[in-house]
Amino acid sequence: MIAIFTNEQAALEFDAAVSAAMGWPDAETKTERYAVPRQHPTENKWCMPVADYAAAHLPEGAETVEELPPDWFPPMP
Repeated sequence: MIAIFTNEQAALEFDAAVSAAMGWPDAETKTERYAVPRQHPTENKWCMPVADYAAAHLPEGAETVEELPPDWFPPMP
């Protein structure tokens, strides 16, 4: 599952919530954070993967998809 956020701050807040719940950053496991948000190539949208353990930290009403639509992948030149 993938979550779509309307701004980078919301995506970063999701990352922070999951990271805090998992005890990251953790020098022992060398885990720095949950995930890095990815920006849509032409719109002000950001996506983040949603692992099973992270789903509980999604904000209420968050948009999720099973896979990103093609517009997230611009054609190669």
